[in-house]
Amino acid sequence: MHAPDGLADELAAAGIVVTAGGVTMLEACRLGRPVIALELARNQRRAVAGLAGDGAVVAATPDTVGEIVRRLANDRSARLALAAAAGAAIDGKGATLVADAIEQVVSQ
Repeated sequence: MHAPDGLADELAAAGIVVTAGGVTMLEACRLGRPVIALELARNQRRAVAGLAGDGAVVAATPDTVGEIVRRLANDRSARLALAAAAGAAIDGKGATLVADAIEQVVSQ
């Protein structure tokens, strides 16, 4: 049995990504995919709410996710807008920004 090294290929090929509000949500946004995110753990609340507030993901619950998938599946312009906002929200440079901030603190 072969386990994939990651989900990048699957996420990049997805027309709509439904995921919890963790790292996979961030990866799907970075890839510019339309994302429906569920807060499945308390520590995901801020990330889901923040990205939803920016229009980069649609926040859902287990009760609403099916209807949201149906709505997006039937609305190409909404998917495109969501994908564009997702790609703009996550630049993939977070680790570099943190390292730069730490370097500035240490050098002072």
